Amino acid sequence: MIFKMNQKIKTLATKIISLRSELKVSKDLANAASQEVDEMFKKDMGIEHAKKETEIVKQTKPKTKELKQNPPSDLDSKKAFRKIALKTHPDKLIGLDDESELKRKTELYQKAQKAMDDQDLLILADISIDLGIKPPEITNNHIKKTIDEINSIKKEINHIESTYVWKWLFCLDKQQKEQLLKKMFEIMQRKYETENPRP
Repeated sequence: MIFKMNQKIKTLATKIISLRSELKVSKDLANAASQEVDEMFKKDMGIEHAKKETEIVKQTKPKTKELKQNPPSDLDSKKAFRKIALKTHPDKLIGLDDESELKRKTELYQKAQKAMDDQDLLILADISIDLGIKPPEITNNHIKKTIDEINSIKKEINHIESTYVWKWLFCLDKQQKEQLLKKMFEIMQRKYETENPRP
């Protein structure tokens, strides 16, 4: 039973870490592409003092629905962190000759610090398992909240990837890319005219 729970924790931790990273990269990339399209639009239209954000930029801005997990009891997080720190704190690593092990434990300590700051008991449990420490108890409620966060992040990534700017960014066909840009410019033009009516 313990093995199954540890495998479940490792799987969920791997997914959530990977998806959080993918979401951050996707947001950054989409926002950079949106700004590029916005600048191209301003240049194309000869707009000197246009508002910085257009509909396309707003469309890909992070609509952060942070699912704040119920912070686990502070005591559980602190206990887990203390156990991890006993094996990974820089003071405990003095004299460790194995460079790769030193690097691994230093990274685990930094990861544990962030998890402690975020009150992320699942990540603390994952680190505990990596270190061969008995992990803190993870409840079904915590697992459900983690699965909900995973699903929420997947939806947010799908939203970003469904935008015109994302499709434009990854389009390999030159003609189709130009059509996507034209479509975005049309949307941006309508938005600009609505916000800046002619007298």
